[in-house]
Amino acid sequence: MVPPASAVEKGRIGYRTPRPPLLPSIRFAVLALAAEIAVMHGLGSLDREGRLVAILLPAAHLLLLPFLFRNFALWGMRLLTVGLVLNLSVMALNGGLMPVDHAAIEAVGRHDVQRLKPGDYVPGTKNVYQPRAQTRVDELSDAIILPIPRPFTRAVSPGDLFVILGVATVSVELLLRHRRSQRGRDGGREAQSGPEVSGNLDPRLTSYAPRSG
Repeated sequence: MVPPASAVEKGRIGYRTPRPPLLPSIRFAVLALAAEIAVMHGLGSLDREGRLVAILLPAAHLLLLPFLFRNFALWGMRLLTVGLVLNLSVMALNGGLMPVDHAAIEAVGRHDVQRLKPGDYVPGTKNVYQPRAQTRVDELSDAIILPIPRPFTRAVSPGDLFVILGVATVSVELLLRHRRSQRGRDGGREAQSGPEVSGNLDPRLTSYAPRSG
């Protein structure tokens, strides 16, 4: 059976409509991440009380949701969504910032915990200093200390771990998708070129003409 012309034109038999490109939504995600970084490290250093950060930081997180839902077919995006929702939940329940306790601040070592009192914004971060006893759903706060030497030590939340795992999973999925796409294009070119025909044909085949009735 002759394949449809549209299938051949697209490059391979059994052609399927390609998935929507990730590029437009990736650009949107990059802008949202840039806004988040600017809020934490730019505005966060100026806004000593953290009032604007407590509003703009969750808003920057929310901007990522359309990007995640648009690409929800990827398992990595699902993990990223779980992490984002966990972080947003604990931030929303604690005034818009991520709670961090005395032990985490000391372990990271970037701020003098003696100068902070409960409820103070930790400048240049997404955090508010808050004892775990006063923190709502403290299990989701930045209470996990990554075993990395200073000055790279970080206090992260369970949501952050989902985000890290999601980023790694998306990277693998996109790599595998690229390889499958490359193999499909190679197969399409072979299908278009067709099998090679030997030049030494039987003269009787080339000179054949149907007899008239």
